[in-house]
Amino acid sequence: MIRLLKTFVAIAETGSFVGAADKVFVTPAAVSQQMKRLEDELQIILFSRAGRSPEMTHAALSLVPQARDIIQRCEQMVASARSKSLLAGEMRIGAVPSLMQNLVPLSLKNLKNDFPGVHIRIIPSLSDQLFAHVERGVVDAAIMSKPQRIGASFRWHPLADETLMLATHQHVTDKDVRMILTNRPYLRMARTAWVSSLADDILEELGLSLVDAMELDSLETIYNMIVHDLGVAIIPKPCFDNYLSRQIRFIPIGKVPRTRNIGVLSRKDSQVFPLIDAFQSALGAVFDKDKFG
Repeated sequence: MIRLLKTFVAIAETGSFVGAADKVFVTPAAVSQQMKRLEDELQIILFSRAGRSPEMTHAALSLVPQARDIIQRCEQMVASARSKSLLAGEMRIGAVPSLMQNLVPLSLKNLKNDFPGVHIRIIPSLSDQLFAHVERGVVDAAIMSKPQRIGASFRWHPLADETLMLATHQHVTDKDVRMILTNRPYLRMARTAWVSSLADDILEELGLSLVDAMELDSLETIYNMIVHDLGVAIIPKPCFDNYLSRQIRFIPIGKVPRTRNIGVLSRKDSQVFPLIDAFQSALGAVFDKDKFG
């Protein structure tokens, strides 16, 4: 049954029997046979076969979250039985790319040292996309910017605040932020990124209307552009430096500091909350070590 449910979920995630076949490593014909068996087991019509390719019925779509839950529970049970660790199973973690160089690997090292039976899958993305991933159950937890609104069905575990600053090449010695911004190409974080609106607030406060030289979809890309002296940007100073951010000059900007709140978002009804709690503890250990040495 578990194998059938895995194929069923793969169809929901890929949108087709062919895509599911690639994901679960069987032929499309085998996928079709498995879904016929699942329909016989459940005595429910899961797919409409009137068109050129089978499509999930409303009944099938409503069963997908339950199928994921059953698969996760089964995998965690099997992993726990095979592992000497008290905590085991699979956890899917989303993370904003700016935290992938230091914070995420350091925390995962702590987690794996304490709980070797835990299997981790990392999905990098921007905060708005990660919010949707958590909401739909694509990831179990996400390290990301704090959403403006957090519904009652979510848990938010704060980690750190990153202050937005003017980021320039190291050879820029000017202290006047207005002069720097008006005399150098402006690099904008993608408008879909939540920090982009905070940067716009600062520009509005300064009374500046800038023409973007580039619009970039990640902080790492902006870091690279600044290091190569292709412009300046208003971005968060990272809570954990990396090899690129160490080559950048960060200058305070704005009358009132704007911050990006970094934390872990998860669903209250998550079936892997012990793993999420362990991961949050591993993250906290990284911050404590950085703070106290």
